[in-house]
Amino acid sequence: MKMLNRLILFSFILAFGIVSCDNITNINQPGNLPSEDALENVDDLELALPGLYSNLDVYDLVYFNSVRTDEIAPGPGNGGQGLGGQYQFVLNTTSAISATAWNSGYSSIDEINRFINSSSEIDPGDSEDLYNDLLGQAHAMRAFEYFKLTSLYSEDITDNSSMGVVVSTEVQDRKVKPTRNTTGETFSQILADIQKAENKIDPSLGPASNATRFTLPALTALKARIAAYRKNYERADSLSQVIIDNHALAGPADYQSMFGEDTQGEVLMKLERTLGDPYEGQAAIGTPAGSGFIGNIYAQVAFYRGVHYHVEQSLVDLYPGNDIRSRTNYFPDSGLPANLQNGPFNYVYKYSGGVEGEDTPLLNDQKLFRVSEMYLINAEAKAATGDLPGAAQRIFELRSARTFAAPGPSLPSYANQQEAFADILVERRKELAFEGHRWFDLRRMGPVAGVTIDRDETVTGIGGCNQYDACVGPDPAQDSEKYVLPIPQNELNANPNIKQNPGYGGGAGS
Repeated sequence: MKMLNRLILFSFILAFGIVSCDNITNINQPGNLPSEDALENVDDLELALPGLYSNLDVYDLVYFNSVRTDEIAPGPGNGGQGLGGQYQFVLNTTSAISATAWNSGYSSIDEINRFINSSSEIDPGDSEDLYNDLLGQAHAMRAFEYFKLTSLYSEDITDNSSMGVVVSTEVQDRKVKPTRNTTGETFSQILADIQKAENKIDPSLGPASNATRFTLPALTALKARIAAYRKNYERADSLSQVIIDNHALAGPADYQSMFGEDTQGEVLMKLERTLGDPYEGQAAIGTPAGSGFIGNIYAQVAFYRGVHYHVEQSLVDLYPGNDIRSRTNYFPDSGLPANLQNGPFNYVYKYSGGVEGEDTPLLNDQKLFRVSEMYLINAEAKAATGDLPGAAQRIFELRSARTFAAPGPSLPSYANQQEAFADILVERRKELAFEGHRWFDLRRMGPVAGVTIDRDETVTGIGGCNQYDACVGPDPAQDSEKYVLPIPQNELNANPNIKQNPGYGGGAGS
């Protein structure tokens, strides 16, 4: 199946073109075939769809959330990655993360727009069900890409009147210099795309049949995450409950194989990564602009060799010894043969690679949505709406599922919302480490919980934050502007109508 996907992707590249861009007003590169010439029937749409999926990527999110917060520390093989940048909390209009996320997001959206718009000219004939399913997946992908952009660049994701991102459902004309839509307008488009996707996607398919594509459960998970990010907690509660009622948490053994061997486990959706795909290149690894495997964020050769970043000690300290995540998310240097040991480090092990059939270090699929996240969203929503016992029960259930030996966890008890949010943040940090969530979690829940970036100041030598004057990061309660990315300089240069986010220079009206 993976070889077939690569052949389909190759066909898509020949017929449809893969876009790279410097800004959203210059996406339509010379030499790209017009979409009406490339996509003429349902078979063409089916061949093109894997190419759209190949554009979806969360490498940049995983990198940024790890390095900017308290998931990692510089490792023994660090050649300057993150130093002078995200690890030291430097963020400006020329930061690589800002340009990478913006450019890749709009490049992907432009291809999706071409696909959707050209499909309107196609008569599906006897293939209407397949036609609708393909179109529904494209709408789901556009919703995902716009949500990713809005999560990073919206002035305030909870305020409809704040500046959102540039929204367009058309192929961009380089002569057009668009302004930013409001956050409310942006989410109107996101939710409209989700609704269209739900109406069109084949309802008989689910994660068990194919977790590498959007299904109705994956869309429910996306809506639940959106509701939590927007602090629409009653909706977050009900949406996450739908997943909890219909999908089980992974047990300890399944949790390990879900990451180590890329089995389905509790995965609701993932992005498949395999040998020969566009992400096999390993340029600029250890940076947000990297094009390597997901494990290349943290290491160059293997999880214990060429280590750019190792696991932050304050994170390691959170895991009980009988928690399966202590054997999956990190690997102690002391567990290696003596001739391979590098020092008192704990290596990121979640993406160690070696999947059967691939046998390649650091190569793993990217997990987008898992059942455990829905438990955590449900707990957060219950805590936010006053159901503290309900929040505690969800955290207890998740901890129990991750415990492989006695004693089991105790049922938490929260006196108030602050205590509940603080404990939920702990569990989110343990469960979703290295999956691209921590920065968003601190921004959303940190001010209520009284929690900010937590780096161990007692660590000395390699990996100690004191060595880099990087122990104290932006407090989401005091420095909320630093929890929003700046519009990148290349976009400001190309489009004089773009307004910059507060706290950063440049842009229209500055």
